[in-house]
Amino acid sequence: MEDLQPISYEDWNAEFDFARTPWDPSISSDLILYDYSWMDYKLISFFPTRKYGDLELCFNYCCGAGLYVRQTMGNEVRSHRFTFDRDIFAKYITMYMEKHTAHWKEKHAFWGGELVIEFYNYVLMKHTKHEVGPIRAFKKKRRNKRYRSRRKAEKLQDEFHSVVF
Repeated sequence: MEDLQPISYEDWNAEFDFARTPWDPSISSDLILYDYSWMDYKLISFFPTRKYGDLELCFNYCCGAGLYVRQTMGNEVRSHRFTFDRDIFAKYITMYMEKHTAHWKEKHAFWGGELVIEFYNYVLMKHTKHEVGPIRAFKKKRRNKRYRSRRKAEKLQDEFHSVVF
């Protein structure tokens, strides 16, 4: 499995392998903002590449900025954790939100794939620390009570939406 390198967005057909995915050829993203007694922001995305396999990304800010990448190629799975300056996170999340809110008046939905790839490439070039390990290497072993309560509330909300809508 090759080490991760920046991905060229310009050469779309050469870099990405959307033939293996059941959805349209686009890179979707999810932005999750939690602000309980601390700030916890996540930007999550997925894209299949020809050279590096399937990449699941999670940009995270909670007391520091990090990028977690789950790289799957065939039967081999590898986890990467990049640490980078929080100003980089603030810059790209601000750009993401500005573009997103600008699309509220548009006919078509916001598509943040290009910005996610730009963010990914910038982190790969400017990170301060990079760790590679097996898939379970970077998972938290113990979760606190507030985290469990939040997850329980999310499940109830999902159940409510599935019944109401």
